[in-house]
Order: sequence, then C-alpha cells, then structure tokens
Amino acid sequence: MEIPRVNWPGESGAYKAIQMYVDRMAYLRFGEVPDDPESRGDRRKPYFNLILMRALHDFGIFFKGVYPAPVGERYNVVGMWRFQVDVGKKVVRPLPAKLVGRNTHYNVGIDRVHLEAIFGLEREWRLVNSVYVPMRTIVS
Repeated sequence: MEIPRVNWPGESGAYKAIQMYVDRMAYLRFGEVPDDPESRGDRRKPYFNLILMRALHDFGIFFKGVYPAPVGERYNVVGMWRFQVDVGKKVVRPLPAKLVGRNTHYNVGIDRVHLEAIFGLEREWRLVNSVYVPMRTIVS
C-alpha cells in the first residue's frame, strides 16, 4: 500500500504539521485534529512528537526512547510548523512564528525547499506565503 505524500486534513483549521523525508521522499504530515486550545484532553492532541510518532508508525519505522529523534534510520525531520488549512479552497498558509508555539523536543522551523517539493507534487493545493513567517531552509 502506498502512503500518500500528504495526509490532508478533513476540515479547515489551524494544524501542526511535520515536514519529513522517508526513504528520500518528501512527506507532509498534519495532526489528526485542529490545534485548538479546546482540544485539551483529546488523545489525538496534535503535539509535534505525537504527529511524528504516528507518521513513523505508518511507515513501519520503530524508534528508541520516549520521543523519536528528528533523524533516524530511513527518515529525517526537516521542519515543524503550524499552518492554517482551508479545505474548501485547498489553500495552506503558514502561520506567524508567534502563533506556532514552543517546541521543547525539536529545534526545527519551516523548510521552504521541502514545501516547494510537496506543493510541486500536490497540484490541487496551493501554498500561500505569510510575510510573518521566516521561510528559511533548515540545514541538517
């Protein structure tokens, strides 16, 4: 079974997402539910580490420790960010840095090269840049 490059959300909202390469192929994995303060207590709460754990599980990749490392056998996490997703218009917009939140386990931001690769493949969706987001390439 082929795993889709992007697990597009089913409803519009603000989502945390992980940019990663698995077996040298680009993937974008969104949280299962919108990143809403009201979702506290929801077991699907979109913490970056949980999104990564689910993605690794989907690919059959196992990790050691409590949290998966940003780089492992077969995978490399190159970005973690928060995006506003409009499902009806098929538009994704990176949110300003101040709305992303602090990530205590990983020190990655947003990777422009990766996003360009993803949206080059996913032609039905559009990425709309926000002037408030530092679009920098992360060097691993």
